[in-house]
Amino acid sequence: AAAAAMALSAAIASRGISKLNSPAAVTGIRRQLRATQGWGRWAMCTRSAASMAERKGPMRCTRAYSATPAAQAQATPADTRDYLSVHVFVNVKEGTEEDFADASVLNAINSADEPGVARFDVIQNSEDPLKFVLVEVYKDGDAPAAHKETEHYAAWRDRVADMMATPRSAVKMKVVFPPKPTNWDYPSVLDDDDESEEQEVFCHHVTARVMDGLQESFLDATILNARTSMVEDGVARFDILRHIDDEQQFMLVRVFKSLEAKERQENSMHEKQWKEDIAQYLEGPLGQADFSNIFPPEIGRWEYRSKLAA
Repeated sequence: AAAAAMALSAAIASRGISKLNSPAAVTGIRRQLRATQGWGRWAMCTRSAASMAERKGPMRCTRAYSATPAAQAQATPADTRDYLSVHVFVNVKEGTEEDFADASVLNAINSADEPGVARFDVIQNSEDPLKFVLVEVYKDGDAPAAHKETEHYAAWRDRVADMMATPRSAVKMKVVFPPKPTNWDYPSVLDDDDESEEQEVFCHHVTARVMDGLQESFLDATILNARTSMVEDGVARFDILRHIDDEQQFMLVRVFKSLEAKERQENSMHEKQWKEDIAQYLEGPLGQADFSNIFPPEIGRWEYRSKLAA
């Protein structure tokens, strides 16, 4: 496994993510490392001493806001207002799960090197292993079309075509929170051993349909809950997305480092208060689904780079 990891790490591109061209190589390395370590080490990243030094120092959890949380999220300089999150929903035939995961990891590794791509996550439904979601985050509206012109996308599309149990579907959403691009883009390097370790994370997707005219109130309450959640131990992400074609529809993408962290957050006073506050804004019950990560495997590529300034 170590030899495989070293061979793979030699191909690391400028972003610290390998650009591999052989599906067989990806399959072999994934399975070999999964058997020995539980997770494939896709990149062995160099450390940045300067970056590590910048991260040291006391954590300050207080900040004053003159605007509402929703307005604050939309008014940050160098923000993500042009970013686009595309969720591709996939249902594969029984027995093709591993082959689909292998093909999708290869596509994700190469896609993450595209200049218009911020993230390209591959996650698998915790209750139904035949269901996957590709969480593709683009830096502007032109990037999705550019992605579909690449050779690696065409190779992935052709390779998985016969694996589909049903046609794929996709939803396009605007990024609302966090507003800082550094909290969306994969880091080019990981700063320490803890960040570069492979770790299973638990992705919890929440869907909400909000009554027309009450969207900003819903966002204010949800962003406050997200900011509070982000300083809790074990919480890696709390993303807020809004459908492009239906502005009453929202998705929350929460990522936890453990099931215990997920349970703590769900039972916290601020989470209970959030649910109580937003109940008056909703058209119906919240939808929920749980997933585990296939790519990226490293915890450092899931966590916000600057939690308190998210």
